[in-house]
Amino acid sequence: MIKTMFEYIADQNEPFSDKPFTPADAAILSTLSNINFSYFYNRKKKEKVNLGELAHDFLQVCKPNEHSWEYAFLKLIENSPRYSQILVSDVIDDVDLSEEKQFGALTFYPEEDLAYVGFTGTGTSVVGYKEDLNMAFMDVIPSQREAVNYINNLKDKLPQRVIVGGFSKGGNLAVFASAFAKPEVREKIETVYNHDGPGFSDLIINEAKYQTLKPLVKTYIPSASIVGILLNQDNDYKIIESSALPIAQHQPYTWYFEGDDLKVIDEISGASRMYRKMQKHLLGRMSEEERKETVNAIFNFITEIEPDDFLNLLRDDKKVSTKFKEAWKKLDRRTKRVLTRFIRIIARSLYHSMRPFKSKKRKRKAKAEYEQELKELNNLK
Repeated sequence: MIKTMFEYIADQNEPFSDKPFTPADAAILSTLSNINFSYFYNRKKKEKVNLGELAHDFLQVCKPNEHSWEYAFLKLIENSPRYSQILVSDVIDDVDLSEEKQFGALTFYPEEDLAYVGFTGTGTSVVGYKEDLNMAFMDVIPSQREAVNYINNLKDKLPQRVIVGGFSKGGNLAVFASAFAKPEVREKIETVYNHDGPGFSDLIINEAKYQTLKPLVKTYIPSASIVGILLNQDNDYKIIESSALPIAQHQPYTWYFEGDDLKVIDEISGASRMYRKMQKHLLGRMSEEERKETVNAIFNFITEIEPDDFLNLLRDDKKVSTKFKEAWKKLDRRTKRVLTRFIRIIARSLYHSMRPFKSKKRKRKAKAEYEQELKELNNLK
């Protein structure tokens, strides 16, 4: 039977002592890893805290009208016989503008002899998005190094069985940390879950430690994935079904569950194939130095607008156009030139990615998907 994440959690009445850890549990803990519990955890002044307690404390400051998905999700977790009793430790949230680093992690103990090390995704900070963009020209970003340090520092606390996972950038960190962890940590890792996280550079993929880890990695991407197909995603991945329009399928709250796993389908959407083609063409037209220059120019432009976080920037739809114009005027001539060049490259890449499919069958399918997505979008009005 197919269920939403919320329906699945509501139906889970068995504790982990009666029903062992499942792939569905991994998706839920990866989603939980993206919620910043650090303030509430540190206030407890205990090494391990019940997940139900943290969820309860978070709900006291969570506004249902602004965070409807998170509120409904944590309400279920707080009252869940299965999830509320999970112990949580080593909660970290570290954002450093000078290092261009945004890192978060926590460790769950669903069973006495099992730990789930969860890594946080990008979040809403502008510096977090800057670090993500840095992947276009950096083989290793600061949060990846921090992820390795985090899991290595747990080596004396971890039980004999360890699972590592994360959502979005957290999935990327989970794979990286597991591949480059110390041998005494690495030998305990049973499975690594990458829930729609981006891939890696050629340098990392060709590393022996990365290649050795590959059989343990389980990667899931939604059918219209954008984040999960970034860079080189060479692991065999499962394509999962989502209830959302393509742009929103990255949200795990929209993913369907079947049995004790996410619902797997046959292939990615035409929109995702087009985006992958565009990304390949775009990166192929830019040298590493040009990528670095462009990323810095984009960041300089965004910081001229002075948003508190990325979502605040997007929510201010009435003033955003004016802010963009004002920020553009403040930029120096070189930054404007770099951004103008980038826009032209994007336009050419978009044209290239929209060229007709060679297969008539694929062309018809892509057209049908587009028409269905347009119909759903119109129904939202």
